[in-house]
Amino acid sequence: MTEPSVVISLDLELSWGMFDLSFDDHLLKMAQWTHDVGAPNLLNHLTANGLSATWAVVGAMMRPSLPDVSGLPEVSYPHFSKPWFMYVPKEGDELTHPEWFGARLVDMIRRAKPQQEIGFHSFSHVPFGLAGMTRERAVSRRLENSESPRQVSFSRAIQSLTFASFAMQGSHASAMWMNYRFDSPSKRLQVLA
Repeated sequence: MTEPSVVISLDLELSWGMFDLSFDDHLLKMAQWTHDVGAPNLLNHLTANGLSATWAVVGAMMRPSLPDVSGLPEVSYPHFSKPWFMYVPKEGDELTHPEWFGARLVDMIRRAKPQQEIGFHSFSHVPFGLAGMTRERAVSRRLENSESPRQVSFSRAIQSLTFASFAMQGSHASAMWMNYRFDSPSKRLQVLA
């Protein structure tokens, strides 16, 4: 008889998950609290009880600071017509802006016992299914998405990719998958060169 199981999946986004909908001091404080208190406490509760979870992490927050994104085609959404990286501190890092960056936090999750899974929740949480996403940007995301997992040192391969929007359509969805391959024998999602 198969034992029952439960899958715990958590989105870890900091400010990346909401800044396009509501950018204010409350969002930044909530994201910093998540970085400093919420996520570490949740991780402690999980590990203390012998539980593992999948942490779907926005790629940009896996880094200590924002890389050069000037070459990415811009998006313009009806709800957010500003440049996508407008609010992100260009010179900031995790020490000065934990509301945006969390490389050390991701490393804490990576080192936890029992082992936690780290899923890749896109690079910058751009919604794919909304008007304003162009094929050029979706294709450029292939390059953008492939950089973060390689920049983070994992002791095991990233096994899952969680898109920032569930409403992906046609060529945008296929453009995203161009840089990933599911390897059946190892049951792992591989980032291709």
